[in-house]
Amino acid sequence: MVCSRLQGRLVLGPDVVARLDAIATDPAESWGLRETIANATEWHRNSQTMAALAWVLGITDEQLDTLFGAAMQVVV
Repeated sequence: MVCSRLQGRLVLGPDVVARLDAIATDPAESWGLRETIANATEWHRNSQTMAALAWVLGITDEQLDTLFGAAMQVVV
């Protein structure tokens, strides 16, 4: 499953997106994770970075599947 960054952010909602943005600017987080949040144009469900982001946000595999399914339905 693949969605755009915008599709993913719209489905996650303002509270989770605010947490993502805080991670993206936190120098204590890994550089790769921060760059992915800030610059990835596509989110791939099976990527290692997506697994790391889900873990940091407390999102389960099942929830991540549901989020990706919903995001892929968003037309922008």
